[in-house]
Amino acid sequence: MDVDTDEMVYSIIPLNIISAGRLGTVEQSPLYFYLADVGYKLFGGLNQLTARIPSILFGALSVFLVYLLSLEIFNEKKAGLLSAFLFALSGYALRHNGEMDMAAFFFMLLSVLLFMRWLKVDSSKMLYLSAISFGLAVMIKNITILFAPAFALTYWFSKRGGEVFVKSSLKKLFIGAIIFLGVLIPIFAYNYLTYNYSKEGITDYYFSNMLGIGKTVHGGMQSKPWEFSRVLHVTKDIFTQLFKWEIVTVLGGFIGTALCLRKKN
Repeated sequence: MDVDTDEMVYSIIPLNIISAGRLGTVEQSPLYFYLADVGYKLFGGLNQLTARIPSILFGALSVFLVYLLSLEIFNEKKAGLLSAFLFALSGYALRHNGEMDMAAFFFMLLSVLLFMRWLKVDSSKMLYLSAISFGLAVMIKNITILFAPAFALTYWFSKRGGEVFVKSSLKKLFIGAIIFLGVLIPIFAYNYLTYNYSKEGITDYYFSNMLGIGKTVHGGMQSKPWEFSRVLHVTKDIFTQLFKWEIVTVLGGFIGTALCLRKKN
């Protein structure tokens, strides 16, 4: 697969980032860059293969997580094996396996798995490990924060029998949220220091372009105003890619959702 424009940027930035003592960058969350730099040290420097070591490694491990997650949901080995098989041959996943996405979604899937096990066995350890894994996912790619509503909805529907606002559960969730934010401290620290000690008050892409805090170094990449037509355009573009690279899984997802809705639970 050819090296695309974004990959050129995200492969150069990590080079020697650890030895340079960099807490972060203005591009994305720093954890992926640290992992990439470790790969460069272990496998002979920067090249097209070593730049993808974290994605290759965590992409492969995600196959096992998909199996465990499916087993957790359906309690059926055949369903787990089929899910893992489809993911292992996923055209969409393979096509977008060049950057940091796979490493981020490995930790995201792990967080989801641990969260679901907490809902079953009510083990604080599972919840807190889920919070750590969620934080690590965001430390690699910020967009994974969009999984937060899914956690909230899953908790709500799993406890809808009247246990949603149980004090003990809410206390554990609060502690989990504190742990999650604790994992993200390097992001906040980097932006605080960069904002205060740079003459221009610079912050990273998400703080400057998304939240409007500080000055951006990404000229011309500021967020566009929210428009419903833009949402439709992006949605159409994503589903076009999915139908191109992942038609079997997409159709299976629609059919599976319809079958699940027919059941009581």
